[in-house]
Amino acid sequence: MRIVINAYQYSPSITGTDRMAYNLLKGLQQTDTLNQYLIICSGEEYTKSAISSSNFRVICPPIINLSLGQRIINKIWRSFLPVIVYCQKADVYYSVHNMRLPRFRLAKRTIASNLDLIPLRFKEYGDKDLSLQQEILRTARTADHFVSISNFSKDELCKTLRVDRGRVSVIYLASDDAFNIERSKESNDSADQYMLTIGGSEPRKNVQTVIDAYSMLPMSIQSKYKLLIAGGRWHNRQLNIPSSNVIELGYVPDKELPNLYANAHAFIFASEYEGFGFSILEAMASGTPVINARGSSLDEVAGDATLTFNAHDPSELTSQIKLLLSDEKLRSLLVKKGTAQNRKFSWHKATKELHTLLISKRQ
Repeated sequence: MRIVINAYQYSPSITGTDRMAYNLLKGLQQTDTLNQYLIICSGEEYTKSAISSSNFRVICPPIINLSLGQRIINKIWRSFLPVIVYCQKADVYYSVHNMRLPRFRLAKRTIASNLDLIPLRFKEYGDKDLSLQQEILRTARTADHFVSISNFSKDELCKTLRVDRGRVSVIYLASDDAFNIERSKESNDSADQYMLTIGGSEPRKNVQTVIDAYSMLPMSIQSKYKLLIAGGRWHNRQLNIPSSNVIELGYVPDKELPNLYANAHAFIFASEYEGFGFSILEAMASGTPVINARGSSLDEVAGDATLTFNAHDPSELTSQIKLLLSDEKLRSLLVKKGTAQNRKFSWHKATKELHTLLISKRQ
């Protein structure tokens, strides 16, 4: 079979979609040495570095050293890409990007990733790019099959866009090996201890609720545990930060995340909507207890291994933080449960399930 996988990296920063593509591609090479794969990449080295097998071929735009010129070349190259792919006479075309397929059919069978429906669910996202909304709706009509990354995402897709459930397979993702506690844990020689949250000022990440809950903690706790916020400012949107104990880290490079998680006293995740919830698994894999908002896919990912709260109730979060900080046995139990929960999610399993779907003859 000839299988085309679109793993183009649109951002120079490594996103969750890029990590998904990287791990699935590495796993597919270990699983399949017979079929021929064409992998569409950008000029970024991250995704390309996953490819080493002879039956996996990479195509990407020409690389130059001028950033503006590179963007122009990338745009021109992507406009010709459908012609390049069509000439491959592929049996399967699979895009790892969320609900994104070419306008024209480029293979006998097309498979689209269904990560979430954020552009349709949240006005501040969808109104900025109506073409993205239209692409999602078109993909819902034309894809032969979908890969949802949670049962929550599958339910959203089927109910909101009336996609037949038989056209959707759920394949769970996993945390990277880099977040394994034995690899990432370092001694924290600093006198400062901290709790960690992630999401920056992106509205659905709901970090302001974490800040508000933290602000209601006694000063004795705030002075002992700072609150670190990873993630940049979303369209220059600012958070209301009332205390010097709350520190915005901005964008944190992937290589620094494992130790940031591992050395946190607790990880707090208040997101209102997640298609999967990588962050919870990353914290669990790092041996850090988790407090997360209830709802969306987070209930599936967290299982019974976390403390939970209503995403719109800062006072409930404050109570859960106090409980965790005051009960060392509970903290140890959550670490143990989190480690076990994280092991339920495996890139090896995800890759095997994707491979079965790619070579399947079903629509």
